[in-house]
Amino acid sequence: MTKPPLLSARECVKALEAVGFVVDRQRGSHIIMRRETPPPTRIKSAYSGRRFK
Repeated sequence: MTKPPLLSARECVKALEAVGFVVDRQRGSHIIMRRETPPPTRIKSAYSGRRFK
């Protein structure tokens, strides 16, 4: 199985926005995103300078 690509926090936010999430708020480098369509969901993004594995 191949490994998924590394994503920066900015790339991750763009991908989540593409599927219906919006930035709810940001405190420092932490971004809280929400989606109001069923089921309502919240996601806390990692630090803006790090990469996701």
